[in-house]
Amino acid sequence: TLNSAFQSCSSLKELDLSGWVTSNVTNTAATFAGCTSLQKLDIRNFDFSKVTTTMNMFGRDGTYVPADCEIIVKDDTARNWVLNVRNDFTNVKTVAELGA
Repeated sequence: TLNSAFQSCSSLKELDLSGWVTSNVTNTAATFAGCTSLQKLDIRNFDFSKVTTTMNMFGRDGTYVPADCEIIVKDDTARNWVLNVRNDFTNVKTVAELGA
């Protein structure tokens, strides 16, 4: 579970989780809630296939990750998953788009 893993990290500006293995994660609730200064989030290797609980993953009640935070994901499937969780993100990029 990643439930509340980075909750209330309000001064965190960048977070590189590209090396994390998440193939068995089922709960991402409130993982980044309170990360109100986050400018870049690298989750390019996240596997969301088993996630069933996403409530407030990117914040709630004014504690949201900024909508323009650069979020790096593996592919279009991952981008769609992130945008399904929170549809107001404006800067979700795939690895291919970054040329990485």
